[in-house]
Amino acid sequence: MKVHGTPRPGPVHSPKAESGRDAKQADSPVSRAERVELSDEAKALLSANGPEVPDQARIERLKAAIRDGSFTIDFERVADAMLSEEL
Repeated sequence: MKVHGTPRPGPVHSPKAESGRDAKQADSPVSRAERVELSDEAKALLSANGPEVPDQARIERLKAAIRDGSFTIDFERVADAMLSEEL
């Protein structure tokens, strides 16, 4: 079955920038400085948490347990942790 008389869609054109100053800004990256201010609570969280330092001794114990086959997963504990994260 062939449908006759339906117009073919044309190419999609982006809207033209307005003339003058706006046209120049539309083609260039952000020209003014962006400013972000953190709340006092966010600043406190950043300073309190700091970067986490990995526990190398624990990592080595886990690697050894995986290598020798003694590493087990407590699926109930994992499920409980996942559920507590969702709530």
